[in-house]
This record gives sequence, C-alpha cells and structure tokens, in this order.
Amino acid sequence: KKFHSLPARGSVADLAFSADASRLAVARNKQPPLRSQAIKKAEGKSFAIDPVGANLVEVYRHSQGRLQAKPEKLLAHRSIVSSVAWIGSDLLSGSWDRSVQLWNTIPRSHTVQPLHYKHIVRDLAVGPGGVFAVASWAASQDHPAISVSKLLY
Repeated sequence: KKFHSLPARGSVADLAFSADASRLAVARNKQPPLRSQAIKKAEGKSFAIDPVGANLVEVYRHSQGRLQAKPEKLLAHRSIVSSVAWIGSDLLSGSWDRSVQLWNTIPRSHTVQPLHYKHIVRDLAVGPGGVFAVASWAASQDHPAISVSKLLY
C-alpha cells in the first residue's frame, strides 16, 4: 500500500529513515549522478561542480505513513550528494565533493567541520557506537577505497 509520494524534483541518489522512523533523509540532486570522463579527470584535483543548493539533503518528518509537505533543507555540498546515513539524531551525508558532512537535526545545525577524502564519496555505512565507514571511488589500487572512522563527540 502506497501512503505518500515525494515530489518529483531532480534525482534521488539515496534514502535513509532514522532509527525511530520519524524522519526520512533524501540525497537529492539537480540531475542524475553520472560518473563521466570529466568527473574521472577532476578526481585528481579539487573541484566544485555545482553551487551550494543544487545538491542537497532534505529531511522529511514522517508520521503514520505520511511525510510532511515541506522538508528541512541541509545545504553544504558542492557536488552530487551520493549517500545519507543516520547516527541517532545526527545525520551523515557523503558527496562527490569528497566530503562527509555531519548534521545535528534536532535542532538543525552543522555540528563539525566536514571530513575530507582523497576521492569522491560513494557510500556510507553506520555501525554501533558512532562507527561509520566511507566508500569512495579510488583512482587505483594504491589508494584505499574504504575508510572506517569513529565520531568523537
């Protein structure tokens, strides 16, 4: 049974419910993430594809199968937002701008400096106790494709 649909704006790269299912995070981008030759070349240097706001994280409140009409918008990434993952009430977002942002969603704020990686961030996974893994596209086997970290806060 379908309860509610998200508005069709741009492309959705990832979705994640909070542990209590009261919030839904959406990695939304202006266009579908395509890893073009230009992106592959740009991985070797610092780059920003889009202005802040073109690629964002939206957080919808969820109750009884319904999503609120207007989401909270979390803006900081300068390229495709590829993944989202919850750690309690905090939200991680990973991007092709080679960063992972940590957001405190109650109240909404940017809580720490972004974590920067050598290659574009492809996926995030969260474990117990604030441990999280970041998967990136590595240019070669000389660079690790997975990084495991622990939030200290």
